[in-house]
Amino acid sequence: MSFFNKAGTKKSTGLVRMVSAVVVLGVLVLFAAETAKYLYTARIPASVSSRLDPSVDKLAAVLGAAKTSLDSLYVAGNTFTADDTTTAPATELAAKIGLFADSHTNLENLRRALIQAKSMDVARAVFLGDYTDYGEEAALADAKKVMDGSGVAYVSLPGDHDIAETRDASNFVTVFGKTFGVWEQGGYEFVYFDNSRNYTAIDAAGITWFKDHIPSADFLFLSQPLVTASMSRVMGIIDGVKDAAVYAQNEEMLALVRASTVRVIVAGDLHEFSRFVDPVRPELQHYTVGAIAAQGLKERNAYRPRFAVLTVFTDGSYTIDDTPIE
Repeated sequence: MSFFNKAGTKKSTGLVRMVSAVVVLGVLVLFAAETAKYLYTARIPASVSSRLDPSVDKLAAVLGAAKTSLDSLYVAGNTFTADDTTTAPATELAAKIGLFADSHTNLENLRRALIQAKSMDVARAVFLGDYTDYGEEAALADAKKVMDGSGVAYVSLPGDHDIAETRDASNFVTVFGKTFGVWEQGGYEFVYFDNSRNYTAIDAAGITWFKDHIPSADFLFLSQPLVTASMSRVMGIIDGVKDAAVYAQNEEMLALVRASTVRVIVAGDLHEFSRFVDPVRPELQHYTVGAIAAQGLKERNAYRPRFAVLTVFTDGSYTIDDTPIE
């Protein structure tokens, strides 16, 4: 009898040790993942980052692998519906829209994302800004060739990088055309609007157009978010630094949206898929879309390249699915 008691004690001790090891390992992986995110998203000046020891890149790669290993958990927590469940409503489809952002000259990932979206029966694509790193007309034209070759109807917004060379949207307009518009699909109204300028206010004509078209809209697509959980990078606030004139327009636009029928705002720029419930009107949801750019420190992208899919149903419900590129 004593033999079996001792054996049972040893088995229990071994089990406790194994569980403890798993817990410790899990904590270490999560710590590494968050460290990777910090490294990837830190705004390091080019003059500094170009001189970093190569070992930093190696460390970032290792930590990035840890982050990627948790990618399935990240995706599982990033499918949202209108009632905050993950069960798609059993009603008819009204619209299925691919949401893309921040390719930063990575044409291969952009091409792969479009092919994948088309295989998912996406009928239209919305690009939310930053096709390029600096907004050169030639680089924008290369991106347009990929979009045109996808076989998917699309509209495009510039990001702050797409207007860097000219300090306005002139290069972007030359290549892609207008940077605002509205369309109706499946009984819903979709508006897209350029708010990409970090330090220059939108002109009076642009604000007037927004005022005229936002009251009856259902879904709004922007270059930059108006509100996020951290508020460290939104329209008018860049890495915590506020531009008073631009942020005043943010507040004006947000007030107009809150007074409208808009239920969803989707933006790019953050390189991260996120969701934030509006603190003033809880039925209004704010989303950002992850980056198409490669994962890495140089690209400032903590996550595996991805896009999102907005699916709207005839009963008014919707889902937004965060989708890694295969």
